Amino acid sequence: MKKTIVICVSVLILLAIAAAYSILVYLSKDDPPPNDADLRLERLNIPDKENAFTYFELAGENVYELPEIEGEEGQTKFYAMMRGEAWDEELAERVLNGNEKAFEYLEQGLECTKIEFPELKAGFASPLPALSRWRRVGKLKALQGGLLFRRGNEAEAFEAYLAVFKFGQMVENGRGALIPFILGEGIKNDGLDCIRAYLPKTTLEPEELLACCDTLREYEDDSQGLADSMRIEYMVRAGEIDSFAQGRGNLGSELQFTDGVFWVTNHGYFFKPNGTKTLLAKFFRAGIDDITRPPAEWAAPKLFARVRLPGVASFLFRPNGVGRASALLLLPPFTKSSTRRLEIRAELSATRLLIALKCYKMRTGKLPQTLDALVPDYIDKIPADNFDGQPMRYSAEKKLIYSVGEDLQDDGGDAEKDIIFEIEF
Repeated sequence: MKKTIVICVSVLILLAIAAAYSILVYLSKDDPPPNDADLRLERLNIPDKENAFTYFELAGENVYELPEIEGEEGQTKFYAMMRGEAWDEELAERVLNGNEKAFEYLEQGLECTKIEFPELKAGFASPLPALSRWRRVGKLKALQGGLLFRRGNEAEAFEAYLAVFKFGQMVENGRGALIPFILGEGIKNDGLDCIRAYLPKTTLEPEELLACCDTLREYEDDSQGLADSMRIEYMVRAGEIDSFAQGRGNLGSELQFTDGVFWVTNHGYFFKPNGTKTLLAKFFRAGIDDITRPPAEWAAPKLFARVRLPGVASFLFRPNGVGRASALLLLPPFTKSSTRRLEIRAELSATRLLIALKCYKMRTGKLPQTLDALVPDYIDKIPADNFDGQPMRYSAEKKLIYSVGEDLQDDGGDAEKDIIFEIEF
């Protein structure tokens, strides 16, 4: 009897072990490869002579820097001069004369119709161009505009500011990662800042200023550039997941895995490469879809909020714990990037409106009571505030144009809550 019981218990234990093993094998099975064709960009392979990147890189390499504009104090002075403040004629001449070669390469790049950054490899090991020097090239071009303006060449000055803005837009559209896109936003912002700074001082005729307004409209849509940047980011991160599965790349060090821990956690139960890439693709699709939506409808932040870094229990008893942690660690700051983009778009909309208002006042001697008076003679339509999709706000009484900003609340042009632009003419 006892022997029979022992045999039965042994059989049950073996069956339980077999069942547990079968369940583990099943749970360790990876997902099919994700269908991520929509998240992958084919290389254009533009010849170097036709690729604006080639000339922008040469412009950055040929930047001539002076000790007077280095360091925190020098940079503050440089930025003030760029906007026409604290002007130092002799310093401006020396800086610009030393950067003629950089300007030549910049102009060659601006004449190109195509741009593509070098391909990024998995592992984030691909060298990026000296992007800080590209930003310096844009600032120098803006400084050149200030010198032209002070010497009475106002039309050429505004052409220089538009060139800075176009430079930034081309960088954004360069099919690079998010870092170059953010750099392009900064360059665009420098050009817009200078247009707004010199607009109250200009004596250009309305026709010339309105032509400037029309040029800015041509570069209004930057959604494709950001979407392409996000696709590049996905491709790099998907490649990093594959490298990690093969025991290579930097993800293991990011997760602080030793070789022994990696051997255990790389088991299919803990880490499923295809399942991880499927989750990553879900995040990136949400981020790309959000580009064309107002913040109130953004899906990516809600998706991120539902997916947490796995705790110990979740890590042990829910498959692909390492994969889920990896996907979250590899995500770029979607919300921050999208919010900053909307701020730059608000600056662009406000700049166009300020130009239109300047022209209206030059012709009528006063500001209009509403922005509707600008359409269609001064602007084709009132630009939208992309934070909430409504037209940009305007107060003739406060002499303000403003956006509701990140909190999506119209606070009447409150400088601390809204994004405001003062009308200084």
